[in-house]
Amino acid sequence: MRTRLLITIVFLAAIAICMGAATTIATPESLWKSVGTITESQTTPAVDARDYSSVWTDLSAAKTVKWDVHPDTTGIELRFQTTANADAHVVEMWVASGATYSGGTSEESFMLAGVLTLTGGQQVGPNSNVYVDTITRTDHTIGTSVITDSGNDRVAVYRADLRGYKKVVFIATTLEASSTLYVDARSY
Repeated sequence: MRTRLLITIVFLAAIAICMGAATTIATPESLWKSVGTITESQTTPAVDARDYSSVWTDLSAAKTVKWDVHPDTTGIELRFQTTANADAHVVEMWVASGATYSGGTSEESFMLAGVLTLTGGQQVGPNSNVYVDTITRTDHTIGTSVITDSGNDRVAVYRADLRGYKKVVFIATTLEASSTLYVDARSY
């Protein structure tokens, strides 16, 4: 009986390895890239203005960062840069799977994926600004996420599973006066 059980376990493990289940590791496969900047704050979209056209097409470029995520992406890492140490920002992340439902007959809506509170640190980034060193998350509504290296004047990173969403919009509902918020990302 034990021999059959052991053979069954080994067989199932071999199948899992052949299918990639045991060897797949969620590691970012792309370099960091700038996905945009925000220079003005924007209020949260009204309940009746969260359809695809209202968010993706109509919101001002100065007030949002719109990221069309690669179709093979399952997860993302985000880091932010700001103008000065201790700059404080609040950023909402909105997601949609595409422009329309399957079949193209109805317009998709954006959903709030999370709210991030950001604080600038002292480590200088490539834009002669400083990296955000502290990220706190509230209202996280999709998949799993983790914040790494938050605090201590280093580069804080927000990592999230997108759960299949391919359109991401960042809106700074609070933006430090006279500052620019840079959004950097990489995907896996």
